[in-house]
Amino acid sequence: MEQIRRKIKKALENHSEGLMAKDIARRIGYTKTQVNSVLYSCPDDFSMNNYVWKNKSRNDKSDKVFRVDTIPIKKKPDGVRYHYYNCNPHRRLTDDCVIRAISAMTGDSWEDVLKALVDTSIETGYFINTPECYGVYLESLGYIKRKQPTTLGGKKVKFKDFVMNYDGHAFCHCGKGHVTYVADNSTWDIWDVSDEIVGVYWSIDE
Repeated sequence: MEQIRRKIKKALENHSEGLMAKDIARRIGYTKTQVNSVLYSCPDDFSMNNYVWKNKSRNDKSDKVFRVDTIPIKKKPDGVRYHYYNCNPHRRLTDDCVIRAISAMTGDSWEDVLKALVDTSIETGYFINTPECYGVYLESLGYIKRKQPTTLGGKKVKFKDFVMNYDGHAFCHCGKGHVTYVADNSTWDIWDVSDEIVGVYWSIDE
């Protein structure tokens, strides 16, 4: 990850305008998912040349911005374990948790994730909100399915405890019938899942 971080900084320093994540990925020879993983991990490293890492809406005409393809994720103060996050383009509060969590984790737009899941659904015969569908899609992106975390005594773990000790980025099963996104020692969702149980999860780095 450190090598990717250095290459991203160099790409931005050598460019007089803001770049989208996919453009940086093409320039440095990595995938957009890998680039976004680094951006989410250390956003403060990528505010340079008057270009700040943040989302640029379609109505924003400013050119002094380093663009990414989703709403930016910024670290909250220590002790904050939940952050409201909704990348639904219409800001709907609906049953799109799978799309939202994948979009947050990969940096792909809500629309692109939906299209990719539909394609995977057609290939597998399973609907987009089932593990048999989105699990296949996540694994195609290089994410690995991890076992449900437990304490040393074998007890299941709640999200408020899990995020305190988990420093990565993950797509997590949450209670029954829900998935959520974990990053920067916080959950990112449209409601606070702190007291829910962590199930299996997908991540790239452990």
